[in-house]
Amino acid sequence: MGSNSPDDDDDLTKDNKDNKVSSDRLPKKRPPSKLMACMTKHSLDTFRSKAIFSLAMLDSNGIRRRKFPLYECIILELKEAGYCDSSAYLQDLIYDNVQLVNQDDIGIVVDLRKREDYLEHISGVLQKVEKYRERNNTMKECTHLLKLAMHYAEREKGILWLAEKFYQVAIAVSSKHLLDGGRLKAICKYHYGKFLLDKFPGADPEEPFSLLTEVRDSAIGKTWPLSDAKEPGEVLPTETVFGATALQLHRVLLDKARAVRKTDTAKAERLARLAERRAKDAGETVKTAEAIIEIGICQLMMNNLNNAQKTFERAFKIHEWSGNVEGLCETRMHLAAVMQRLGEYETAAKLLTEMGASAMEHGLRRQLGRALHLLGELHLRRERPELGTQHLAEAFLCFMGFQFQT
Repeated sequence: MGSNSPDDDDDLTKDNKDNKVSSDRLPKKRPPSKLMACMTKHSLDTFRSKAIFSLAMLDSNGIRRRKFPLYECIILELKEAGYCDSSAYLQDLIYDNVQLVNQDDIGIVVDLRKREDYLEHISGVLQKVEKYRERNNTMKECTHLLKLAMHYAEREKGILWLAEKFYQVAIAVSSKHLLDGGRLKAICKYHYGKFLLDKFPGADPEEPFSLLTEVRDSAIGKTWPLSDAKEPGEVLPTETVFGATALQLHRVLLDKARAVRKTDTAKAERLARLAERRAKDAGETVKTAEAIIEIGICQLMMNNLNNAQKTFERAFKIHEWSGNVEGLCETRMHLAAVMQRLGEYETAAKLLTEMGASAMEHGLRRQLGRALHLLGELHLRRERPELGTQHLAEAFLCFMGFQFQT
């Protein structure tokens, strides 16, 4: 009874094999993590401390910024820090901005309330401005406002209203700075006038023209530099307030002359002569020649052919002296028009041929196309249809951008 039978041994062996097979089929347990194995109480405390100190510390301002709009928070922060003027000014800017946004039907105006980068930048500069105001440092106060205006003048179109406001404030502050004889005020007005011309080309030019005229009058006989040296010891820029303003006035006067040329040619000629004087004030020979050409065009329109010829020849000499190929091409074109009016067709054709050759040599496709076009019309008037048609076809190919073949 005490001994096992062979059948019992076979059953046990079979059971062991079955257990082994079933254990092989079960998934093995994942070994315990080494990290957990080394996590003692001390290391856990250290890990927790590092995690806590790596979190950003939130003060009262930080908590407020998480709950309220940023522009409201910045206005309050400025006031709490003692920058009451900056806080009030920023609040006024936001109010004006909201009015502009509500009136904007096409969605161009930038909403300052949604531009955190602009808000932070403006508030930072306003704090500096208020500090300099408290110290009666009008020059620094005005300079920072002017830089702020110029900064936003180069941003997108929807923020130009803000640049204009900063320009106006800078001009107002510069009126209090009398130590430099009015240079700072002139610089602010110059930049504001140029800003209006650059950013609002279709607007009435009377306001920038008036501003720039005031600047020129105040700068006559003075060698005020337009900008200061950025670093001590740096050579001062050579551009003066007087010269830079004269160039902008030349620009406005020429635009005015071209605008009234067809309706009041005599007035256009007078404006062009004023533009020539302003270009001479600035010492710009190319701009001087540009104004002289406009004078010649007006004389040609008034059928004053002899004076027009002399005027264009004067411009030609200036461009020849300065080596301005585009100016030479344009002057030859206008001289050819005078020669046609005088009945000197061969001279006109020669001038246009020279214009085309010079344009081809220097890769001036537009001038080449114009020369060919005018030559074609000239030959058609002289009843040379074959030459005229050929030149017009070549002009068409040139204007279409195809490579011109000689």
